[in-house]
Amino acid sequence: MNQKIKIVQIIKGLDIGGDSGGAELFGIKLARALNQQDICDVWICAYYSVHTEAETKWLETLNKEGIRTFFVSEWGGYNNLLKFFQGFFRLLSIIKKEKVDVIHSHFQLGTLAAVLLKMLGFTRSALRTCHISKEWDKGRWTWLLFPIFIKRLFPTVLDAEVGVSQALCNYLTNLPGKKVDKRKVHLIYNGVELIEIKKQSQIPLINEDQSFFSQKLIFIGCVGRLAEQKGYPYIFEAMSEVIKLFPNCVLVVVGDGELRDNLIQLRKELHLIDNIKFLGLRDNVPALLTNMDIFVLPSLWEGLPTVVIEAMACRVPVIATDIPGTRELVQNGVNGILVPDRDPVALKNAIVELIDAPHKRKLFVEEAERTIWQYDIQSIADNYLKLYKKILRY
Repeated sequence: MNQKIKIVQIIKGLDIGGDSGGAELFGIKLARALNQQDICDVWICAYYSVHTEAETKWLETLNKEGIRTFFVSEWGGYNNLLKFFQGFFRLLSIIKKEKVDVIHSHFQLGTLAAVLLKMLGFTRSALRTCHISKEWDKGRWTWLLFPIFIKRLFPTVLDAEVGVSQALCNYLTNLPGKKVDKRKVHLIYNGVELIEIKKQSQIPLINEDQSFFSQKLIFIGCVGRLAEQKGYPYIFEAMSEVIKLFPNCVLVVVGDGELRDNLIQLRKELHLIDNIKFLGLRDNVPALLTNMDIFVLPSLWEGLPTVVIEAMACRVPVIATDIPGTRELVQNGVNGILVPDRDPVALKNAIVELIDAPHKRKLFVEEAERTIWQYDIQSIADNYLKLYKKILRY
């Protein structure tokens, strides 16, 4: 019998929905799916700790599931190289006695750690998943880190770079001045736990949620971090026009983030206090989605937004912005509606169109059900395992 493949997944953190988002959640889901394989021994390095309740819950859950999960540094802001190197040396001390086969990173500084570990001989292979094209666009040293690492060091040392959409694979291979071997670039879509999501979607709401969603209202849903990327101001502006036609329409926002206070103020300025409800971070998102009439993702940029797959799995018709990555999930007029980004008028028109056309909502839901199964996490994990074996010649 072959020896198990020891795999370390490096993610930014465990504060899912707050400081951490889709890339980190995917890293967790991938680790869980790989952990079901008899030949995999999976660890998670959550690089930075921010000491939140969500983080604590995830840490306890993953360790109980038999996935060794640990932090190596405290969060100190974007591109804090002191915190990074403190974490790197702690990570090195943890794995130096282990025979690690694969270091797999899901964020930029984590990839730098993976590269250094490979160069020092502490792992047989190193790869990264690129979740978004706006890499290293925040914090100090961006002007230096991007050209040196993204364009030079990573393509040279890494055994593979995975794009979660065709748009991201194109980004990885076509960056001006990037030294890239196109054979190292692989397309593997992000995935979600579809069967589990469908089970959770059937769990009845209780207490305040039950009372809220039992009202005779039209519920428009948004799920995601309250951050610039997600384009919330545009859906807020759209809602100010939607309610002129449908006063009983309510936008339900699920998530938290650095723009929460700004968005609460914008809600007040637009006189939408009764028509926009913030639910904060939630652990029952599928059950909430099932009670929504329309799901909207007004993002300005994405890699491959798995929340769209989740909404489709919960049989909610989708409106999203026509941006790279998202348009690989949503076919305009077939399984959803695509609108230009930063366009509240187009968002308003799409929402009104679906409210007025229940037959179209049904058609979108049925077509989406036929297309989502290719994104099931176990299938995606199988693709990653095949890639690991190819790199390792296993």
